[in-house]
Order: sequence, then C-alpha cells, then structure tokens
Amino acid sequence: MNYRVVIEEKMGEFKKSFPEYSFTQTILSALKQTEGFATFTKGDLLSITDEDFYTAIEVAYRKESDKSLKYQD
Repeated sequence: MNYRVVIEEKMGEFKKSFPEYSFTQTILSALKQTEGFATFTKGDLLSITDEDFYTAIEVAYRKESDKSLKYQD
C-alpha cells in the first residue's frame, strides 16, 4: 500500500476538521501517538515508516475528534 497518499489525505482531513492547528501541531499530535514519544529523538523520527506514521496520524485524528466532540457538549 502507498501510505504516502493516504497520509496526505489524512493530513488534509485533519486540516479541514481542525483549521486552528498549525502544520507542526498536527505533526506533533501524530507523533505523540508513537511508542516512546517521551524520549523521542531526531533518529526516531527518521526511522518511522510511512505505515507507522499513517497509523499515528489516524489515531491522533480520532482522539482529537473525540476531544472536540466532548467539549462541544
């Protein structure tokens, strides 16, 4: 599977749903979903596969959406 395409689609969906988030806030939200984020280094960033990043951005989007819905009530 070409994860690059679906990552770009998910990033667009994220931007549309959360226009107040900067690009880096979106990336940070996704990276927080990766294992070992607390000790994250530049080397870790370079070792993330597209599949792993897609999974992280998908989880981040779901969590941010859930949080947004929670605060709308």
